[in-house]
Amino acid sequence: MSRNDEGREISLDSKVKNLINNLETRSQVLELINSVPRLRIILLLIIHGKLSLTKLSNLLGRTKSTASHHLKKLDQLEILKTSTKDSRGSIDAKVFELIEEFNPFGTLNMEDVELLRDDLKSKILDLSLENNIKLLKVLKLLYDQIEQYYEALESEKPNKARESLRKVKKDYLNSPFKYNIWFLSDEGLSEYNKLFNDFKTKLESLVQNEFQKDKKVLKPNLIVHNLIPIKEIIKYDPETEHFMEFFKALEE
Repeated sequence: MSRNDEGREISLDSKVKNLINNLETRSQVLELINSVPRLRIILLLIIHGKLSLTKLSNLLGRTKSTASHHLKKLDQLEILKTSTKDSRGSIDAKVFELIEEFNPFGTLNMEDVELLRDDLKSKILDLSLENNIKLLKVLKLLYDQIEQYYEALESEKPNKARESLRKVKKDYLNSPFKYNIWFLSDEGLSEYNKLFNDFKTKLESLVQNEFQKDKKVLKPNLIVHNLIPIKEIIKYDPETEHFMEFFKALEE
C-alpha cells in the first residue's frame, strides 16, 4: 500500500469515527427532546441565546423546579453551557445557553459512506435511519404545537369578533405560519436541486454572518425545508404493513 493510500485510509477512518460519534450523539439528543417541555426549552434557548432559570421558567410557563429538572436532563448530554452572573448567590446566578455547535436539525456529511467496508456502511446507514425517524418525531411534535396554536386562535374567535376588523384581519388572515407546496417531475427536480444549492449557499452565509455579527440577537424564526419523495412513500401501505413491497420498490 502506498503512503498516499495509507494517508487516505487514515483520513477516512477518522471521518468515519467522527460521523458515527455524531450520529450516536444526535440520536440521543433527538430522543431526549422528543418531549414538549424539553423541545420548548431548546427552542427558547435558540431564540434568546442565554437565559437565567427565572426567565426560562417564565417563558416556559413552568415552575423553576420543573425547568431545572429538564435542564439537568439536557446537561447530561453536554449540549448546555452555563455561566454565572452577579446575583448575590441566588438561584439565577447560572445562565444557560446551548453549545455553539449544537444543531440537532442539521444534516450530516455522508459523502464518504460509499467508500467504506460493507459492515461500516451498514452501521452508518442504520444509525442514519434511526436519526431520521427520531427527527421526524421531533418535527411532528413541533407541528402538533403549531396545530394547537391555531386551535387556540379558533377558540378565541368569538371574543375577537367584537374588536375592530383590522385587528381580526391581522390575527386570522395574516398567518404567521408561512409555507409553499409544489409538485415537480424528475426533470423539474433536477433543476430545483441546482436552484436550491445556490439558495442554500447564500442562506448558510446569511446564518453565519448573523451569528458572527451579534450573538445576542433574537432568532425567533425557524425555516424547515422538506423534499418528500411521495411516489416511494405512498407505495408503503401502513394499514397492511407491506414492508417487503415498500423496500422492493426502493430498490427498483
